[in-house]
Amino acid sequence: MEKNVGSLSATNEFLERQLKDSKTEVTRLKEELEKCRKEINDLKSEIEKGEQRLAECENKAELTSRYLADENSKIKQQKAEIR
Repeated sequence: MEKNVGSLSATNEFLERQLKDSKTEVTRLKEELEKCRKEINDLKSEIEKGEQRLAECENKAELTSRYLADENSKIKQQKAEIR
């Protein structure tokens, strides 16, 4: 009987240690998950900012292209008038 009680006590201690370790691991994983979520949100924000900058650059490029085309047209017209 004492042998069974001793065995059960050892098993209980082992299981309690495993439970404690598991709870510690769960806490660590939750912290890591939260850190990863924050990093994902930060990256999404950076992507958004990058897309906005890209749209601005594309808009500026379009305006520049139109301006240069207009200037080119004016120069061609001036050349034609000179001839």
